[in-house]
Amino acid sequence: AHMSKKYGKWGKVLGSGAGGTVRLIKASTKAGGRTYAVKEFRPRRNGESEKEYQKKVTAEFCVGSALKHVNVIETVDIVSDHGHYYEVMEYAPYDLFSVVMSGKMTRPEIYCVFRQICDGVDYLHGMGLAHRDLKLDNCVMTTDNVVKLIDFGTATVFHYPGKALIPASGIVGSDPYLAPEVLNAPVYDPRKTDVWSIGIIFMCMILRRFPWKIPDLKTDPSYRLFVQSHPELCEKPP
Repeated sequence: AHMSKKYGKWGKVLGSGAGGTVRLIKASTKAGGRTYAVKEFRPRRNGESEKEYQKKVTAEFCVGSALKHVNVIETVDIVSDHGHYYEVMEYAPYDLFSVVMSGKMTRPEIYCVFRQICDGVDYLHGMGLAHRDLKLDNCVMTTDNVVKLIDFGTATVFHYPGKALIPASGIVGSDPYLAPEVLNAPVYDPRKTDVWSIGIIFMCMILRRFPWKIPDLKTDPSYRLFVQSHPELCEKPP
């Protein structure tokens, strides 16, 4: 299918990262006139086989299209156009980072937003999926203040029905939001690291800054001070 024929005019670039570029597209009045966010999947990398590339594209799109929850961005369509792959999603115009940094959120609004993030993450975990890159920039808001989680490029399945938990490994995520075990442990439970990340999101909404740059005792004095002030957090649970 040809993207612009099917959906209409391309608009501005909303953001780009390792996984691809996200742009706006406005459907023609005939097609309903809705605005969508469209992710163009990154090109195939040098040394990456066509099969590997297809597998990665398919995995991310399958995750997107399988998720149906009010606090998770909806994947509307998947389009292949002359070797390019596009994921068409509902568009929510506000990113939470900008909303928080504007300083206009009241405490009740912060609690309401946080509750919605928790609901979205609880849904993902119930589906056996961990997000692994939860941060303010990966939460967007609609005009009627509904919060949606976005970007499942680093999401991982930690549970298949009837199987044991699959631990995660490797440093995945954004420095200030990382849980300490992501840096220090060979394997970890990705549900718990997601929960840590939403704790940091909550702190950022209250403080309007990061509590520390990275949860590393050696290099980050703010994090070191936090750990020293809370020795009970360092005790292994019985």
